[in-house]
Amino acid sequence: MSDEGFQIEVGQAVRRHIIRRSSPLKDRGRAVLPYDSPRADPIPVFVSEEAMRAMERQAAADKEREIGGVLLGGFYRNDEGSFVEVTDLIEAESAKGTDVSLTFTHQTWKHIHEQVAAREDEAQIVGWYHSHPGLGVFMSKQDEFIHSSFFADPWHVAIVHDPIYTNWGCFKWADDKLDRAGGFYVFAVKREAKRLRDYIKGQLANRQASPRSASPATDRLAGGQSARQYLIWIAIAALLVAQIVALRIALPRRGAPPKVDEYATATRLLRISDLSGAEEHLKRELTLHPDNAQAYNDLRALAKALVRPGVANPGYDRQNLILSSGDRLAQTAGSEARPTGSIEVQMPVVPKAESVGADYAGGDPKEGVLDEYEAAAATRSARIARAKAVNAAARTRWSREAVRWLAEEELRQIAYGKMVRTEKYGPRYSSLSTAKKKAVDRIFAGIK
Repeated sequence: MSDEGFQIEVGQAVRRHIIRRSSPLKDRGRAVLPYDSPRADPIPVFVSEEAMRAMERQAAADKEREIGGVLLGGFYRNDEGSFVEVTDLIEAESAKGTDVSLTFTHQTWKHIHEQVAAREDEAQIVGWYHSHPGLGVFMSKQDEFIHSSFFADPWHVAIVHDPIYTNWGCFKWADDKLDRAGGFYVFAVKREAKRLRDYIKGQLANRQASPRSASPATDRLAGGQSARQYLIWIAIAALLVAQIVALRIALPRRGAPPKVDEYATATRLLRISDLSGAEEHLKRELTLHPDNAQAYNDLRALAKALVRPGVANPGYDRQNLILSSGDRLAQTAGSEARPTGSIEVQMPVVPKAESVGADYAGGDPKEGVLDEYEAAAATRSARIARAKAVNAAARTRWSREAVRWLAEEELRQIAYGKMVRTEKYGPRYSSLSTAKKKAVDRIFAGIK
């Protein structure tokens, strides 16, 4: 299947198939029991016992690393309101799991979309699930990134399972934030009511309080095993030392740290359609230099665009920043000289933990950047449409440049593909028009 073949906009697919259906609570053919306290939830989540057991089996089979996949089911409405129903799942094959992270790669998404397309029922993707072995139930920054990037519709849910402490949690969108729901319902056919009761009773009876602390960051340090904690603390100490060394190298030997040009950084972010990042830097610039008329005009134009429906999307902002940062990393790879200038200071290379599908640690960084471009293909058309909406509202030079930059995203992907996956991208390059081939060659020369 080509890249274009699986650019599925999940939200639109679900919206076209919203069905009126009675709540499982009113279905006499089903047995339904609560896990924790879902009764106050305005959009309750119902998970089939079979799907819950499947998640449990997958997590129990590998308690040394995180596993996951996507949830299938439907989003339904009735006279009482709406609800989400989870009836099945697709395991995330080729996902890169460690003891503290899970990365959905390009191959993972390809497999998922092929499986969805092959199904003959009405089931749609309604969210995702993953495990936190021995870490407790919460959504890390990387988890939030995945959810906001690929499961951004209001009914999309995330289920987290800790197989060590037998704990479950359901996370949902609420007022544009990802919050933990009070609980969820589990259902089965009526004749399996006793089995369902025994199963839920066992889950609650075996649940233990994980060694969680006040924040998700420190949660990640609670592995439940002293050897594991020891290794994590060693890794943290090594990272701290590395950061101190890097800081000493980056800063001048004498004098104050280099000043950050807030306005130049904001302009750079606007040109890649990172709207939330640009807004933050424009506000800082006007705090420091309230007489900067151009910064004021840019902030006004940006504010005018952000009030349009669908424009404010932090997930798209992060995706654009990841791609831009990856480009800069690939262009400077192998060079001993550090990037210079105030913009470079403020434009970070996205850490591996914030990335979906890339591995910048070791090997050819262009491989990792290509993974990011392939993963970003699913939201490409939506991000381009958003940039055009911003340009229609703002009518500025940076908004036009953002449209052009996003319009060339596929050409940049092909340029990376020519370098590291020639067999796959050679035919795509050959099929391009002469003008586009020249554009790819120009990008290729800049990266190489």
